[in-house]
Amino acid sequence: MKFEGSPHSGIDDAVNIARIAIKMLSDGCCLSLNEQIQIKVDPRDSKCEARYVVYHEPRKSRAARDCDENSEGEAAEEIGGDYGGDYSGEINHEMERLHIDMSEVDDGVDDLLSYYKLQKS
Repeated sequence: MKFEGSPHSGIDDAVNIARIAIKMLSDGCCLSLNEQIQIKVDPRDSKCEARYVVYHEPRKSRAARDCDENSEGEAAEEIGGDYGGDYSGEINHEMERLHIDMSEVDDGVDDLLSYYKLQKS
């Protein structure tokens, strides 16, 4: 897998991270969410404020209650926050919108890992 775009360019870095995540998911890896973006909108202002917050898993008692209330087992798909709905379909749709050319993807990510190590130092 080759690094695309300019180093330290937010959009290029995001696309490359997305490519790595897509590859890991297609290889069967489990990825866990540790941060999410919350956008706070002030009704008195036209600007939005985005901030990163730590992601907290829903309490097991709530997850168990949701499953008990829904005998069809559909609640299991909705557990994962206050979002509800089928987010896997939305995620797939958003991944398709990335227009990432996977034809040049090889099995290695050595150059991206080297770049990451360089950034950390």
